[in-house]
Amino acid sequence: GDLRCLARQLVRLHHEALVQRGHHAEEERRQRDPATDRRQGAPAEAVAGGGRREAEEAATESPSDSRLPTPDSVLDLIATLVEASLLRSDTGLDGTVRYRMLETIREFAEERLVASGEAEAVRKRHADFFIAFAERYELAELLPDGDQVLALLEAEHANLRAALAWLEETDTAGALLRLAAALGRFWTGRGYAHESRGWLERALAHDGAAADRAKALVALGIILIYQGANQEAEPILTEGLAGCRALGDALHAVLALIG
Repeated sequence: GDLRCLARQLVRLHHEALVQRGHHAEEERRQRDPATDRRQGAPAEAVAGGGRREAEEAATESPSDSRLPTPDSVLDLIATLVEASLLRSDTGLDGTVRYRMLETIREFAEERLVASGEAEAVRKRHADFFIAFAERYELAELLPDGDQVLALLEAEHANLRAALAWLEETDTAGALLRLAAALGRFWTGRGYAHESRGWLERALAHDGAAADRAKALVALGIILIYQGANQEAEPILTEGLAGCRALGDALHAVLALIG
């Protein structure tokens, strides 16, 4: 039900955006000198419809048009959004299909989301999802399909960054440290030394669970060694090792000892 409601809302937003663009372009066209309009090749119509009948028809439809699709399944929902030009699909080398929203539509939808008063709740759900996602694949390199999992983490890195940024902005208790700690192994293994050092240092300035703090310290210490900052790394790894031992986290204790 929630997904179907979201699909309908997004399609309506798309129609509203086209209508608004069409009205704005029409007003500009009326204000221009007809000769100027002919010299410029009637750009107002191009802006409103791009020369395509489907877009022109969409720009004249009411947002409450009864012909709007009503998807009955997730697949129908995705197809609806693609057909409405709200999503684009990209197929990876492994055949995995990923969908992304067009930037202009995303910005418009985000504005409406903020106006609805539900933005914070949606961002929290987004952050919660990616905390669980990062923790599920925290030790990706040890899994039988480790390469594929690492590729999946890489593909979702932008979402993970967005979650980190929101958690830092809202100073959500413990969550920033939790997510940064879960990403430590991914960051150290994929060469994100500079970026991850910043996230880990800022996350460690926040309160959080002792287990998350210990893991984050070990990850930060290893990154500092990669960067040649051995003297800075030593006390951080020592503290992380002590925390791991106290909590019985043998794996991260070993990583702290290996450096």
